[in-house]
Amino acid sequence: MEDFKNFFVNHLKGLASRLMANPRRWYHKKKARNCNKENVSIICNNCAGGIILHDLGLKFNTPTINTLFYSADDFIFFVLNIRAFSKSDIFRVVDPNYSYPIGGMKFGSRVIKVGFVHYSTFEEAKSKWIERFSRQYDYFMGRKRYWRKRTYIFRCFENAKDGYFKSR
Repeated sequence: MEDFKNFFVNHLKGLASRLMANPRRWYHKKKARNCNKENVSIICNNCAGGIILHDLGLKFNTPTINTLFYSADDFIFFVLNIRAFSKSDIFRVVDPNYSYPIGGMKFGSRVIKVGFVHYSTFEEAKSKWIERFSRQYDYFMGRKRYWRKRTYIFRCFENAKDGYFKSR
């Protein structure tokens, strides 16, 4: 009887997943049609930005997509100094505790670490990082002001210091 119950529960879970796949796909296609696909950028400290862009069928325009910032302070420091970081070099950080490549960037006396969770090698991650920063070159050089209107910054930390970014 227990086996039948497990089978039935698992069958319902799979059925619900299959039934919800099409409405979710239709919903995202509708949202993508309403979205300006030209220059949308999401600056996020984890994978959530990549999921949103992928579901909407949009291009990955910023380097923080598919990366992981280890602390709220590092992410906020990066966002506040993003133009300076766009000019700085990213270097490999060796940490045996993680199975994915880790990069570091230095600005002044501070070094921030970025985990490249969805990449198998540091070289691949670094090339994507540079490629995505170059897509926003005009903004970082101060040539286009419209970029700010189409940029979304997500804070996904519970312990971020007050005063940086507040929910509206």
